[in-house]
Amino acid sequence: MRALKRLLLGLTILAAVCTSIVFISCKRLPPKRLPTKEAPGPRNLTPGLSEALTSVAERHPHGQIVTLWELPDSDEEAKNLAGLIATAFEAGGWQVLRYKVSARPIQGLRCLYNPEGQQKLANDLLSVFQEKGLLIECLPKHDPTIDIILVVGTKS
Repeated sequence: MRALKRLLLGLTILAAVCTSIVFISCKRLPPKRLPTKEAPGPRNLTPGLSEALTSVAERHPHGQIVTLWELPDSDEEAKNLAGLIATAFEAGGWQVLRYKVSARPIQGLRCLYNPEGQQKLANDLLSVFQEKGLLIECLPKHDPTIDIILVVGTKS
């Protein structure tokens, strides 16, 4: 009986030591991190999109002026995309005016156009961007002082 008591005491001590070791080692492990999704890459003009925008510019009268708005909260990705769009239009013979404007922050691309004479051009731009996978929203603005304004917001 005495040997059984010693065996139980020894096993209890061994269990206490093992539990302490496991508890201490678990505290040292880094916390589990949830798997993170990789952020999608920046919006870029693929060679096909760049050529398509240049083609749109060439199909419409030379001397066309497009205004690109850059918003104050734009990140580098949006500024780079605006520069690539400007280059494509300039290659097609258009004049590109770039302005920094204080406007409500937006996500994605937005096209503002005067429906009196620019509807066909807005439709062409909309179809080119959508064909190449860039979402754009085209909104008519009944304002005789504007032709086409492209607003490049942050990536949605």
